[in-house]
Amino acid sequence: MLFLKSNRIYIFITVLCIICLLAVISLWQDKKIHVGSITDTSEKFKPVLTIFESNEAKEGIRKLDSIFRRIKQPTLFDYVTFYNTESYYANWEGDYYKQIKYADSAIQLVEKQRGEGVLELKITDAYINKATGYYFLHNTEEAYSALYKGYTIAERYGDHINNCNIANDIAIKMYQQQLYDSAVVYFKHALQHHLLSQIELPHKNNKTQELLDDIGLCYTKLKNIDSALKYYKACVEFLNKPNTPLAIVDSNSKSRYLGALGVVKGNMAKVYVLKGNIDTAIQLYKEAIVLNNRKYGDIGDLQACIIQLADIYIAQKNVKEIPELLILLKQWFQVYAPVKNLMEYEKIEYNYYQQQKKPALALARLNQYLILKDSLDKEESDFKNKNINKELKEREQQLQISLLKKDNQLSKTYNWAFAIFSVIAVLILIMVYYYYQKEKRNLYKQAQLNQAILQQKREIEIVIDELEISNRQKEKLMNVMAHELRSPISGITAIANTLLQENNYSTEQEELLGMIENTSSSTLALINELLENKNNETIELNKQLIDINKLLQHTVDLLQFKAKEKQQNIVLHNLSSTKFIQLDADKIERVMTNLITNAIKFSTAKSSIIVKCIQQDDRIVLSVKDEGIGIPEAQQEQLFDGSNIIKRVGTNGEKSFGLGLSICKQIIVQHNGKIWVESQENIGSTFIIELPLNNI
Repeated sequence: MLFLKSNRIYIFITVLCIICLLAVISLWQDKKIHVGSITDTSEKFKPVLTIFESNEAKEGIRKLDSIFRRIKQPTLFDYVTFYNTESYYANWEGDYYKQIKYADSAIQLVEKQRGEGVLELKITDAYINKATGYYFLHNTEEAYSALYKGYTIAERYGDHINNCNIANDIAIKMYQQQLYDSAVVYFKHALQHHLLSQIELPHKNNKTQELLDDIGLCYTKLKNIDSALKYYKACVEFLNKPNTPLAIVDSNSKSRYLGALGVVKGNMAKVYVLKGNIDTAIQLYKEAIVLNNRKYGDIGDLQACIIQLADIYIAQKNVKEIPELLILLKQWFQVYAPVKNLMEYEKIEYNYYQQQKKPALALARLNQYLILKDSLDKEESDFKNKNINKELKEREQQLQISLLKKDNQLSKTYNWAFAIFSVIAVLILIMVYYYYQKEKRNLYKQAQLNQAILQQKREIEIVIDELEISNRQKEKLMNVMAHELRSPISGITAIANTLLQENNYSTEQEELLGMIENTSSSTLALINELLENKNNETIELNKQLIDINKLLQHTVDLLQFKAKEKQQNIVLHNLSSTKFIQLDADKIERVMTNLITNAIKFSTAKSSIIVKCIQQDDRIVLSVKDEGIGIPEAQQEQLFDGSNIIKRVGTNGEKSFGLGLSICKQIIVQHNGKIWVESQENIGSTFIIELPLNNI
């Protein structure tokens, strides 16, 4: 009976709450925001656009907030413009959760008043902002869903402006994913819609040159040199037309013109490098540097051009040009200094001092380069952690955005809602007190249960804290070991390099010194890759056209000395003709070195190791065959799994760490290839690699 009576009262309270909630909703429905007009809104926020054109984003957002606060009765156009601008700025700040919330606020506000001519607002800008936020949070499903919704709205109304914006946004995301064939299609689609749109002249010109340049960038990535130059030249020709403003304010227009011209010339220089026309590339890089070496120039592109030009001079061993470029680059670091560009600066200095035969200074630059690389890795790791922390603040940000609705009638609605819910709260407190007396025993048991849950929670938190401490200690130990190993290995590299500068050695001695330098450099790179992949990150490749025969011959020659220690012989069967394929030479050489070293380690004395390279249709097949102890069938599937390390002792008691084959697999997979093993115990093993010939 007590149970039935309690249920009736709870049902009564629920019904009462629903009635009150419906009353509040009816009050909200009475409040409608006037639509207004896009012309009036544009006039109100025009000062903000002028500030943004000068790349003063923070000042622009302060001006936006100030203007919006002074509007007594904001229209729907005012709200949507305000939310979209705040959403765009949140992306500039890197706060993608906030960007999504502002975009959703604009969308929800329009959807709420649908049916009163609100569709003409064309809320595709909000969908684009929302998609961009989700994309940076790596939620591609939600990103493309938002883009599709915006696209359908733009198509429904024949809206060329937003069709252009969405196609451009899709193209940018495909470009970032390295889908250059698809990206160029969407950039061209965006250009077509843009040319058909009725946009104010300065903004239209600015977008036209931007899209022409983006299409050229795609063709550059695709190594379609003729098409890339076609669009870059079209962009330069467009910019050089008389009376081609790129911004509303004349001074901003001139600044954008010089910056845009500098960016295009820098991009053209890259194409001429691909063509092998280095002199033209150098001239274009110099012009791009002059154009952006000024206030409001494109600093990021300026630094990139300086770095790329310096790399050309390093390759040409034209060291006399390097100091002036380094001074200019260092000056602009006082304004903008991304870690990646600082790394490149140290790399240039390292190569410069190497060519100047100053190994001590070169070694110092190399160490600084490694420190900056560690810093960049840490920043990327911290960025992931920040995304997790921001997710915890999602509700707080949602509340802050809702408080932006500053309307007098809305405040009155809040007062009514507060009064109604206060009455409900009093009634609920009375009911709770009444049933508290009758259900005291149950509450006591519930309190005991809560106490047990809290205790378990504390224990779990202690375990989590201990695991985090253990993980940090392991990570710290790895970093310490890496730094401890880097110094002596870097020293060995520098010493070997210094000795090679002298000319009083025999041919065999020079070969041995060269092998010492190559081996120590490879070992240093391996240490870096172990650190880079400690969080299972993807290995970055530096692909070039490589003669596979020469690569294998070099690897075998290097390891013949090691094989002779066990009276073994390495036999190489190369391709019958020269074959160039697109590979990261250092990493493929590391794979082959690892496989051959394993074959030496697990083979008996006086045995042979066969290294073979054959071509099968559109693939290159590499194999390393030994006459060793073989691998048990149960262990073969786990060989390439880095999480299940298998350690075996070599035939002469050599130690094994069990990490090499895991790294080998990562490298081969990144080359779109396959690696596997065929083995029988006490007979031998054959490790086989397949690589596509069109590995671009």
